[in-house]
Amino acid sequence: MENPIYLSAINEKVAPVCYCYRTVHSVQLFYIFSALIITFCMAIFAFFFIFGDRFLHEKYQKEFAANAEEECDRELNTIE
Repeated sequence: MENPIYLSAINEKVAPVCYCYRTVHSVQLFYIFSALIITFCMAIFAFFFIFGDRFLHEKYQKEFAANAEEECDRELNTIE
């Protein structure tokens, strides 16, 4: 039995539509969108990898310095 969509396309003198067009098209769109999402995530990670150290260094510099002083004091007290 012939596909009614194909028959209507012949009757209306329109080029027959490939049956797998929607599947192929949706798979291509899936690949395009997933590639865009992955690229966007990689750009965000690269931004934080390159510039994140500056922000974290300024934010936690005082905390790290205070912890280091406490550790030095503890070590000096233990040695004495």
